[in-house]
Amino acid sequence: MNRRYLFVIADRKFAKLLTFLDGVLEDHLEIEDDSVPQDVKSNKEENYARNNKIIRHIEDHIHRHLQLISKKADDFVGLKRIHGVFIGGHKEMHHLIKKHLSPSLQKKIVGEFVFPLKVNKNETLKRCEEEFHTLEEGQKNV
Repeated sequence: MNRRYLFVIADRKFAKLLTFLDGVLEDHLEIEDDSVPQDVKSNKEENYARNNKIIRHIEDHIHRHLQLISKKADDFVGLKRIHGVFIGGHKEMHHLIKKHLSPSLQKKIVGEFVFPLKVNKNETLKRCEEEFHTLEEGQKNV
């Protein structure tokens, strides 16, 4: 069968890249990037205009963080044939992750799931396996 799936799970600070070959973990990589600042809010009148500047600054850092993840995903996959890509993490990050992936990986997205990154490796593997098996079951029923 030799079907390989890539899982890209990301938030504003961390990312996990995992490949599964025929439902078994093949390889994984964890990425940590402290460059994205936390949300900064101010209710003082003189800072209202500055809030937009701060938000744009944070969005720029997120953009660069996701570019890094995309580059690492391409390097991580290398020349391996990928049959499908799953996107995981916070719901609001899904479309940003998709947008930053290379076009070849974007075309292969088969699923999305909400998942916190601050869990141990075993929980991450369990959830990825569940998503993989859900996809496989769905394909058998078609």
